[in-house]
Amino acid sequence: MAWNVMLNGSIVDARRLPRHLQEEAYRKGLIPYLPLEKDGE
Repeated sequence: MAWNVMLNGSIVDARRLPRHLQEEAYRKGLIPYLPLEKDGE
């Protein structure tokens, strides 16, 4: 449940969001940490 966030009225897994949205969710305290970046992202 720690990775579920609401985006535009839908619940999504934050690990699947673009990096800039993950960073914003982390700054807001919505996710526990930033997942590692994959190659090429």
